[in-house]
Amino acid sequence: MSIGRNILVATDFSELGQRAVKVAFELAEKLDGKVHLVHVFSIQGVPESASLVSDALRDAELLAIGKLRTIADEYRATGRLGESKIHSGDAAPMIVLTVDELDADLLVMGTHGRRGLPRILLGSTAESVLRQARCTVVIVKHSA
Repeated sequence: MSIGRNILVATDFSELGQRAVKVAFELAEKLDGKVHLVHVFSIQGVPESASLVSDALRDAELLAIGKLRTIADEYRATGRLGESKIHSGDAAPMIVLTVDELDADLLVMGTHGRRGLPRILLGSTAESVLRQARCTVVIVKHSA
């Protein structure tokens, strides 16, 4: 197995997420690989009404589809673009699941590098993915 032939990049559409996408495509060019995109969304702060939750999920998914399509369109001409996937739920396990689904041998994602209390309260998606993913993980740091 060649590392970097099947690259998954997780993006949250932030500036850091965009940087991770750029790094993934740079690696794909050097390693003759394909880049698959994944975004995981969740909704918070929505009242427990089933119809409101359903509407919020649909709206979040449509927004994510549009943003992921924009990224795909930007990189399509590279010839390195693979599949695009959108999931809802907890980011870390969904990213790990996508690694397995796509048989990725390299994962690229960003980390905000939170420390102390914010990390304890918010957790670290990157750290959790790093522990669970069965492939090599490249972390793009916020300060990079």
